[in-house]
Amino acid sequence: MALAHETVNVGLLYENADAQAQAFGYNRLICLPPDEYTTNVTLWHELGHVAIRIRHEDGDDVAKTSEEFCSIYAMARMPPEAIDEDRIPYLGQPGVPREEWPGVCQRALEYRADNRNYIQHCTELLQI
Repeated sequence: MALAHETVNVGLLYENADAQAQAFGYNRLICLPPDEYTTNVTLWHELGHVAIRIRHEDGDDVAKTSEEFCSIYAMARMPPEAIDEDRIPYLGQPGVPREEWPGVCQRALEYRADNRNYIQHCTELLQI
């Protein structure tokens, strides 16, 4: 929803970058490698950074610099059929079925409202 009225530009990830992809939320820009396939999970993660930045600008309580929060945030919004990796970036490889990942991440974000250990809670629910 945070990206509904935004234009997100896509650029090329520079050579020898130490990341699979990169996001610059304040510029509404994601950069992807020109010669490699980008998974849906990576794409949603980078778009998550942009969405989180927008929510931060709107005054929402988001962890704008946390890679783990971004992964949980992005995965909570992914349709299960779009998940094309066996891991969640910055969290690990879940032991529960893929179809459950988005719902678990949604519950972890709800848990975050009253608890600081939401990342640990999420990884426990995901059996990582």
